[in-house]
Amino acid sequence: MDNPAGGTGEKKRKASDVDTLRRAAGGIDSAVDRFASSTRQRIIAKGGTCTVGTVREDLQLNVGGRVFPVPRPSLLKDGVKDTMLAHLLLHYEDGLAKDEDGRPFLDADPIWFEWLMDEIAGHEGGEIELHSGHESDASYTFYQPILLAKTKLQMDIAPQQQQQQQRDDGMMDIDGAQPGAEEGSDGGESGAALKAIQQHLSRAQAAVRALEETAMETEKFYEAMGPFMRSDDGDGGGEGDKVLSVTILGKRVSTLEKTLTYFGPHNALYRRFTTWPGPIFPHEIGSLHEDRYIPTHSPFDFARRTRFTPANGVVDPPKAHNQAQLARDGEMYGLKIEKVYKPILTDEDMQAVIDMTNKRQPTKRLLYKSSRDTWSFGSLLDSVGDASGLLFVMQYSATNKSGFFLDGQLNLPPKPTGEMKTYCPIFFYSASGPYQTATKVPIPEDAQAVLVGGRLGAVMDNLKRRVANLFIGGDSTDSAGLWLGFQLPTDPRLSDGPAPDLSHYCTWVKEGHLPEGYTGSIDEDGDGTLAGAEIPPPLEGLEVWQVSGEYVFEPILSDEQMQAVIAMTNQPSHTRELLYKATRDGWRYGRLIDSVGDASGLLVVVQHNDTHRFGAFIDGQLKQPSDPTKEAQSECRLFFYSVSGACGNPTPTKVPIPEENRSAVSVAGREGVAQGRTYLSIDAWDSAYLELGSNDHDVTGPSGDLHRCRMWISKASLPAGYVGQVDADGDGTLAGAQMFTASDIEVWRVG
Repeated sequence: MDNPAGGTGEKKRKASDVDTLRRAAGGIDSAVDRFASSTRQRIIAKGGTCTVGTVREDLQLNVGGRVFPVPRPSLLKDGVKDTMLAHLLLHYEDGLAKDEDGRPFLDADPIWFEWLMDEIAGHEGGEIELHSGHESDASYTFYQPILLAKTKLQMDIAPQQQQQQQRDDGMMDIDGAQPGAEEGSDGGESGAALKAIQQHLSRAQAAVRALEETAMETEKFYEAMGPFMRSDDGDGGGEGDKVLSVTILGKRVSTLEKTLTYFGPHNALYRRFTTWPGPIFPHEIGSLHEDRYIPTHSPFDFARRTRFTPANGVVDPPKAHNQAQLARDGEMYGLKIEKVYKPILTDEDMQAVIDMTNKRQPTKRLLYKSSRDTWSFGSLLDSVGDASGLLFVMQYSATNKSGFFLDGQLNLPPKPTGEMKTYCPIFFYSASGPYQTATKVPIPEDAQAVLVGGRLGAVMDNLKRRVANLFIGGDSTDSAGLWLGFQLPTDPRLSDGPAPDLSHYCTWVKEGHLPEGYTGSIDEDGDGTLAGAEIPPPLEGLEVWQVSGEYVFEPILSDEQMQAVIAMTNQPSHTRELLYKATRDGWRYGRLIDSVGDASGLLVVVQHNDTHRFGAFIDGQLKQPSDPTKEAQSECRLFFYSVSGACGNPTPTKVPIPEENRSAVSVAGREGVAQGRTYLSIDAWDSAYLELGSNDHDVTGPSGDLHRCRMWISKASLPAGYVGQVDADGDGTLAGAQMFTASDIEVWRVG
C-alpha cells in the first residue's frame, strides 16, 4: 500500500532540487549578462556597433586624400564580408578618424584602394588576389594581407532586451514543467523540469562560448586594425587623430597627424603638412619635372607603412621608374627611401633598459639585426666586431621581449675551433612578458661571463658537449644562463652542436634570482625563464646594439691616496704619468702592452666594485718575450698595497715582501700565456701574487681580456689591520674575493 506522506515528501524534495537548479541557472544568466555587457561596452567605446545599420546608402570614405563612395552591399559579398576591412567599415565607421568634412578617414594608399574597389565591384565569390606585377609594389603587398585578412567575428551579440526575453521564455518553460504545477501530478513533471533546466543551461553555456570567442576575436581585430582606428576611447578625436592634407601637383594627399609625428615634430615631412600646407613646398620647386613619373603619394605612403609596421618588422621602400628622383623626393621630406628595419623595443622600453646600464649621456648604435644581417653566427661576429658595451635584444613573441647587457666585447678564441671565456659586467633584463614593466635581472659576479665559440667551433656544456655558439653565465647551473645557437646532441656520444642558426636558444633564471613581480612560467625545480619556456620555439628577432656613454676621467685613487702610495716606492721623484686606464683605453691585453711600452717604475692600481682599491708596484718593466707565443719572466723589486676594502687602516697599507723571497713579473707574449692561465702575473713567491686577465683553475690559457683577475696573500703575509676574506687555509686577498672581476685597472709611471 502506497504511503501518501512519503509521496508528498518525495515531491517536495524534487521541487527543492528543481528550485536549486533554477537558482543556479539564474546565476549563470547573470554571468552571461555581465560578460555580454562588458563585451558590448568595449565595442561601443572603440566606436563600434554590434549590428549593421542601413546598407542602402554608400559610405563616403576618405582614403589617403581621395573620397570613394563605397557601396555597403558590396562589403557583404561572399569572400568580402569576412575580411577585416569589411568588418571595419560596416561596424566601426565611428571608430575611424574624421576628415574636415566629417567623413570617415582610412589612412591607406588610395591607389591600392581604387584597385580593390574595382575588384570588389566585379567580385563573384572566392578570394581577392593580387594580379601579376603587384608583387613588386610595396603598397599593394602591405595593405592587401592586412585589410583583407579573415576574421571570425560575427558581431551577433543580441540586444539586452532580446537576451532578457530569451531567458524569460526559458524560465517559463522551467516553471511550466515544475512538479505540482498541475492537479493530480504524480511527480513525472520533475523530469520535464530537469530537462528544461538542462536545455536552458546548455543554451547559456553556448552563449558563454560564443561571447568568449567574440571577445578573443575582437582583441585580434583591434590588434590588427588599431593603427587605422582613432586613438581615443571616447567620442572626440584622440591624440594624433587629426587628418592633415596637402596638395601636390594638383593632387590631394592626406594622412593622420600621428603618422607625421612618428618621425618627429621637427621633421620636414611634418612641417610640409603644418607649416607649408599650400600647393607648393619651397623645396619642391626644383623637383617638379614633367618628364619624370614619380607617384606623388609614394613618399607619404612609405611614411604610413613605416608607422603601421609592428616592432621587428621590415618596411619595403616604394619603387618608381626614376628611382633616383624618388630618393631625392624622400630626402626632401626627411625620409630615406630604403628598406626600414623596425627595432624590437619601443623607444620607451629601450630607454628604460639603457638607463639600467648607468652610462653617462648614453648613445646607442645598431650593430646587428637578424632580419637584415641573417641569423648566422658569422654574420653576428662580423657585424659586432671589436665593439664593446653590447646590448642584446631578443624577441620571443610580440608580447615577450628580453635580453642582456654585456659591458665588454665578444672575444674570439685564438683557434677557430676553440672557445673563449671572458668575464665582464653583465645583467639580464625583461622588457615585456613575465614582468609588467622593464625589469633588471642582476646575477652574481661569478656568473657574469660570456663564452664565445670560434667560427668553426662551439661552446661546450658541463658534459663537454658542443651545444651552442654563445653562452652567457658563469656556472651553467648557478643563477641564470642563456645559450644562443643552442642544439643538444641527438646522441650523447656525439657532438653535433651548435644549431644551424642563432634563433635556437635555451634560457633560464634560477629560483632566488628572479626579481619580485615575476608572472612567467615556473618549472618543476622552481626556476623561471625570461622566455615563454625553457626551450621554446625559435626566436622571432635578435638585435645587438652598442651602448656607449660619455667618458669622464675619474682616477681610481684620490690625489692624497696616490701621493701616499708613491711615497712607499722610495722613488727619487714623486712625479707620475698615467699610461693605461682600462675604462678609457679598453680591456684587451694588447692595449695595455701598447700603452705601457718600455716604461719602468710601474704602479698598478686595481678597483674591484666600489669598495676595494689596491695594487702593486713593479720596479722594472713589462718586457715582452722575443717569441709572441711564449712568456718573459723578469725578477725585480715589488710590493703590494691596499688603499680601501681589505684593511681597516685610515691610510694606505703596504704589504711587505720578505727580502729572501724571490719576486718576479711574468709577461705573456701577444699570442701567449703567462703561468699557464693569465696575461700578467706579479708574483712574490710564497707571499702574494696578482694576476691580470686570469682564468679559472681548470681552464688552460688566459681570459678573453683583463677583466678577470686573481689576488692572493698568504696567511703569514696578511698586513696589520686586515679585515678581508680568508679561505680555509687562512689566506686572504686585497680584493673582495681571490677571483674577481675588476671594475677598472690603471698603470702609472712614477718617479
